[in-house]
Amino acid sequence: MKYNPFKPGSIVHPGMFAGRLDEIHTIEKLFYQTKNNNSSSFTVTGDRGIGKSSLLLYLKLIASGQIDTYDEVKFNFVVVNISLEPNDNYEEVIFKIARELYREIAKNSKVMTALKDIWEFVSNWEVLGVKYNKDKKELPANILLEELCEKMTSILQKAKSDSDGIYIFIDESDKPTKNPELGTLVKTMMERLQKNCINNVGFGIFGLPIISEKIKSSHESAIRLFTNVPLKQLTKEDSNIVIDLGVKEANSKNEIKISFDDDAREYIAKFSEGYPHFIQQYAYSAFDVNNDEVVDLKDLLKGLVDENGALHQLGERYFDKMYFKEIFSPKYRKILGVIAESEDEYIAKRQIIDKSGLSESIVTNALNVCTRKGLLVKKKGSKGSYKISSLSFKVWISTLKNVDSK
Repeated sequence: MKYNPFKPGSIVHPGMFAGRLDEIHTIEKLFYQTKNNNSSSFTVTGDRGIGKSSLLLYLKLIASGQIDTYDEVKFNFVVVNISLEPNDNYEEVIFKIARELYREIAKNSKVMTALKDIWEFVSNWEVLGVKYNKDKKELPANILLEELCEKMTSILQKAKSDSDGIYIFIDESDKPTKNPELGTLVKTMMERLQKNCINNVGFGIFGLPIISEKIKSSHESAIRLFTNVPLKQLTKEDSNIVIDLGVKEANSKNEIKISFDDDAREYIAKFSEGYPHFIQQYAYSAFDVNNDEVVDLKDLLKGLVDENGALHQLGERYFDKMYFKEIFSPKYRKILGVIAESEDEYIAKRQIIDKSGLSESIVTNALNVCTRKGLLVKKKGSKGSYKISSLSFKVWISTLKNVDSK
């Protein structure tokens, strides 16, 4: 038995966190503005597997003061962190924020001391679950939000010397099947708090790139409240740092010391294309099948294609439904492969026909079906140029093809 340090399918803990220096520094400056009564909010957007939830964990630790900033500034926010689910609506988001705020305040000893004489008033509150029955919908959404803002005002006014403010992180914001009106919620909350002279509350909203459009459609001007921080792929150097951190952790716990050779590192960077979750999965699977002191290219390729290997795991987690269950035809999957292999962002229909060797009618039908199912995106203003709907899906398809050719 050996300890495997890589963490596919889970949030990366701070000791294994790599890259994102620019993004973190941008958000640290927003924390500082909020601390100094200039409420600042942000969105973190990116494809699946790009590392949004791992960054969220790191930012929570910074905001709550458990990790100092790179400039050695320590923050002391009350951090409220919620995750959205497919059935969540506007009222449920308010309810989740309220419940989590109650929990965070209850375990913050300094703030609790400051609130000692008003805690009964704060806790005896319908929205926090004492009287409110969400199934009966006893209180309309505007009253829920008003109550939440009033209680936040009471908390921050009483505990202003013991807290920098409140930061509310909303993860998986793209999950609800109906728009939860986050733009309206944030704008309304900010306006009500500012009327109460509260300017040290901020929001961090994490999700797929579509959340920016959802915020805008919820309230036209709400998007101006947010600084958007898009997450790009990690560099090759960052990929190596992830591997180095894993090797260091493994060698501190296992009797046999291991290393990754240059070829294994090169192909992990190539196959992952900088997606942190992919790096973790490929490194995990290669490490798992390795039986000596060096993880090499042979280990990596075996780890990719084994029955429960990296490609299987990534497919199960993200892509199998799209690639195998939505698309039954091997010819249609071949067309997706051609598009995924394109070096350009979009590829013209004529090129797809030439490279696939399939008839124009088959390609036309495939493009229509895949676009309708959301697997492809057609270029606006173009008669026939297409791309894979998400870069992470494109990387996974490309890796399948690359491994098959080895």
